[in-house]
Amino acid sequence: MEATESLAVSPRRHSLPDQPTAFIGRLQTIEAIKERLDRHRVRLLTLTGAAGIGKTRLALQIAGELVENFTDGVFFVPLAPIADPSLILATIAQTLGIREVAGRPLVEDVREQLHAKELLLLLDN
Repeated sequence: MEATESLAVSPRRHSLPDQPTAFIGRLQTIEAIKERLDRHRVRLLTLTGAAGIGKTRLALQIAGELVENFTDGVFFVPLAPIADPSLILATIAQTLGIREVAGRPLVEDVREQLHAKELLLLLDN
């Protein structure tokens, strides 16, 4: 069996956390971001702003609304709890359900899987 056959993004549609409250307002912002994400040439979109203004909540709301738009799902990776930067790639791979193959760099496995999939990957912090 080839190494790539054992790799697969999880069949789950999303890994978004449940939101305890309804999202209210910011409809124009939501629509503007969704419109940007809908452009096929957009591969990276960054939300910036002061701490505490609701960037994560906004991103989660939009991601939840777009689950059906991404064939391979929508995945949330909270990076704030990670103290060691060398664990970031492994955390992303774990969230996507990508298992490391012996003798092959994990970055290659993740790159290959992300290139072949249509998904939204939400990295927070």
